[in-house]
Amino acid sequence: MYYPAVSEKECVKAESKSFVNRVFGGAAKLMVTNFLEEGDWSEKEIESECPPSACAVADRVSQAAFA
Repeated sequence: MYYPAVSEKECVKAESKSFVNRVFGGAAKLMVTNFLEEGDWSEKEIESECPPSACAVADRVSQAAFA
């Protein structure tokens, strides 16, 4: 029987870090900004889908997890 060596959550976390490091130089805030700027989003969608704490979270993640 097969049992994974790591959980799906751990795998997604590692791959997400790798992606942000490779594509955005470890800057999660840049990734979020780029995603929002390049998308075809209305102001209403951005306000309703992205809580005010999103940038604070992105800053914390890029400083701590991607160091």
